[in-house]
Amino acid sequence: MTQPLARKEFRDQCRDRDAGTCVVPWCTNTADDVHHIIERAEWSDGGYYKRNGASVCNAHHQLAEADYIPPQAFWRWLDLQPLTPDGMSEHATKWGNELQVPSEKELTRDLIKYPSTGHLPDSPDQEHRRNDYSHQELQQFVCDMEPDLPVVVTVKMDGSNAMITRPPEIMPDPSRHRPAHGVAARNGKHATHDSFDLLKKRNREQYGGKIPPHIQICGEWLFARHSIHYGDREDCDDPECDDHADPVRNYFQVFGVYDNRFDIWLSWPEVEEWAAKIGAETVPVVDKRVFEYPDQVYEIYPEADRLIQNGHEGIVIRSALPFHYGQFESRLGKYVRENHVTTDEHWRQQAIVQNVER
Repeated sequence: MTQPLARKEFRDQCRDRDAGTCVVPWCTNTADDVHHIIERAEWSDGGYYKRNGASVCNAHHQLAEADYIPPQAFWRWLDLQPLTPDGMSEHATKWGNELQVPSEKELTRDLIKYPSTGHLPDSPDQEHRRNDYSHQELQQFVCDMEPDLPVVVTVKMDGSNAMITRPPEIMPDPSRHRPAHGVAARNGKHATHDSFDLLKKRNREQYGGKIPPHIQICGEWLFARHSIHYGDREDCDDPECDDHADPVRNYFQVFGVYDNRFDIWLSWPEVEEWAAKIGAETVPVVDKRVFEYPDQVYEIYPEADRLIQNGHEGIVIRSALPFHYGQFESRLGKYVRENHVTTDEHWRQQAIVQNVER
């Protein structure tokens, strides 16, 4: 490690490198300050290293100081080799708090398992709230919004949680233990059900060649009906298609993008960018807003109830900012209809009923 800079040198060199603008990709503001990626107090020498600085506007500086933008995001945006004090993991917050990392199984197969999303307060699906994975850290998401937190509200689509990567058959890499077609189910294992066949084809022919090896794109695969049929009633002869919503614009709808170099979930603006880049779409966006006080989460519920009445499963609220693998639990929450699973048998055991893509 080189010697630390003087404070003014640190600020000047970081501003010069960043062209005097905020490094947050979707921000066009002039930089107001230089953010210490890892807090100065964590360093024995003050931490005035160029690789520990990022030029930011006031708004994003506040969010970074509050750990709503983690160090890993700045390393990624600036293409920096992570720099931490002696004894500190790269998987830590700005303030040195250790973050959970992927399991050995996930690291071995080079694909993470998509985590469970906890229920928001007063989510109607009470039965599944009792049995589902729940997390206390959601309070941080809905209560500790200081500074104000930008969020995105999306429709909770009823499909298969699917993950796509660059198929090894496009770029063979013996060090990676991924499916040859680059498509995995939510658990990170090979997607074997017949309803994934079209996604495998699209990934080979359209999506996969545009995805770098370190990126994992997660989305809802809506080819087959689960509990909700996407299409007009006359499109389906099955009596259980009475539970239906509008046709989908694309069978694959992106809701998350993961960079395994830094174990980070990308921001929503970057998710939208990746969906457009591969020729897919995101899940439908209901609202983008800034939460200024905790009870604003309840202001979203009437719109969620309207969507449920119109045949949808519910909504997901997530931070619009990037977050580390270990912060997932406190950055997303869902509000879903009561008794969502309405079919008598699991969709995998049923004959495939195709949804409508228009």
